[in-house]
Amino acid sequence: MIPIIPPIITLAAAMALMILVALHARHTSRSDEPASRKRIRLANACLIMFTLPLVAIGFSVLDPKTHPRAWMLVWIAAMAFLAMNIALAFLDVLNTMRLVRAARRRLQAELIENQRADPP
Repeated sequence: MIPIIPPIITLAAAMALMILVALHARHTSRSDEPASRKRIRLANACLIMFTLPLVAIGFSVLDPKTHPRAWMLVWIAAMAFLAMNIALAFLDVLNTMRLVRAARRRLQAELIENQRADPP
């Protein structure tokens, strides 16, 4: 059977995307973002690094007719990793909302303190 997408395309694309994800993870680890945001984003980058090769293998390397069990296991693992990626993305959104609320409270407290210090 001919694969859905030629392996040269999927494997090259997966490798290029893995390099981009690794560079993004490196940039994230060196940034001055809050530690909670870094942890979530680095965990998601690690999961993406596992997901990309599985998707590439599922699309182009394994033939479902000759290796049905291996093909199914690869796609189950890829979908499980993808579900975890989505869950971490939602966790990142919730964490960002928490950080924004905390920053807003700090700004409000600072504003109130400045208004008390400088009465009209």
